Formats: sequence, C-alpha cells, structure tokens
Amino acid sequence: MSATSGTLGATLAASAGAAGTTGAAAIASGMATIGGVVGGGMATGAIITAAAPVAIAAGVIYGISCLFD
Repeated sequence: MSATSGTLGATLAASAGAAGTTGAAAIASGMATIGGVVGGGMATGAIITAAAPVAIAAGVIYGISCLFD
C-alpha cells in the first residue's frame, strides 16, 4: 500500500503545482503549495501528500466497520 500511497501523493502534489504535471519541479511546486496551505513548506507538503491516502483509507475502513457494529 505504501507504494500506491507514494504514487498518489506525488500525483496530487504535481496536480497542485502551477508548473504542469511533469518533472521534479512540478512535484516540488505542488508539495510547496500543499504545505503552504497549512503554513509550512515543501517538507510539510511531502508529509501531507504521503499521509493523506493512508488517513483517508483508515477513515473509510473505520466508517464501514461502524456500519456493521
């Protein structure tokens, strides 16, 4: 799952950048944009984009498990 999460995170970061969707500069720009939303920088954006898919999956699994309880 971590490889998929990393790929999704990089895609999200590239999509958030204004430079386009190819290359390291676009990914770095996207991570900086995402990190800037919460008052951080590129490192914060990298952590958010790596953790977001895992957090979303955990929330979905928790929600489904609550339905069956």
